[in-house]
Amino acid sequence: MDTTPRPHRPAAPSTDRAPASGEPSPTPGDPGPPAGGPSPAAPSDPRRAVGDHGETLAADHLASRGLEVVARNWRIAAGDLRGELDLVALDHQAGCVVVVEVKTRRGAGWGGPLAAIGHRKQATLRRLALAFMVDADVPYRNVRIDVIGVRLDTRHLHHVVDAL
Repeated sequence: MDTTPRPHRPAAPSTDRAPASGEPSPTPGDPGPPAGGPSPAAPSDPRRAVGDHGETLAADHLASRGLEVVARNWRIAAGDLRGELDLVALDHQAGCVVVVEVKTRRGAGWGGPLAAIGHRKQATLRRLALAFMVDADVPYRNVRIDVIGVRLDTRHLHHVVDAL
């Protein structure tokens, strides 16, 4: 694929996309609320709050590694493709778009955070990454999919680069 850098411009909202759960979809250029700030829809479900906290920690981790987070909770509902990308970042050093799936757990139960990404989720992530690349105006054509597992009890992050 062509890896020639292009200027980064967030994609204009398209009319054929709708938020998956009736909430407004963040634009690709909006990294979401500031760390520690409220999410666009205040989570009433404690699991949602755990996930949001893990995504904030993961976004901070990516930024500390020099990646530029360009989208958080990017959603699509078009035809039979529905889903959400937790984080999308630009790795300017590697010259690629990085789609990041974040799995957060309060503890070690359920096999840990990374055990939750089965074959079906992997296939969905690949399709969502392609849809994002079509929808957004990003400076790179190469894409990789990373996974970040977050354990809140130990505050440990496990970042698997190019996981899929």
